[in-house]
Amino acid sequence: MNKKLAILSTVLYGVFVITIVVGIVEILLMTLDPNFSVGNDPKLLAGAISQELVSAAMIVIISPFCACIGAVILAFNTYRARWYFYWLFILSVPYALFFPFGTGVFVFTWGYLVYHRKVFLNNSKTAY
Repeated sequence: MNKKLAILSTVLYGVFVITIVVGIVEILLMTLDPNFSVGNDPKLLAGAISQELVSAAMIVIISPFCACIGAVILAFNTYRARWYFYWLFILSVPYALFFPFGTGVFVFTWGYLVYHRKVFLNNSKTAY
């Protein structure tokens, strides 16, 4: 059960990366669509911009809250492994930009991981 919670918290921290990839794919699909043309019509341009703002809203609003849930799981989960340490260390970096919730998650995660680094890194559970 603890290992599954560790994987869940890693996925929750990774929501930021997932939403960035989805946003980039949406922009690429929109620009490569041969039927997409806004021309001089401001309403069509406004519609295209609003569609892309949905991805931006997901990144700014949903990602820090998912990371907050991941941080709660991290705090109460007893599972410790080297892969868990490194993945959370890497995936928490972008949250430093999302003030105040994301920055709080970033500071908590790095503080927790640095404080417990010996426990995480001495554990030989390297496989998923």
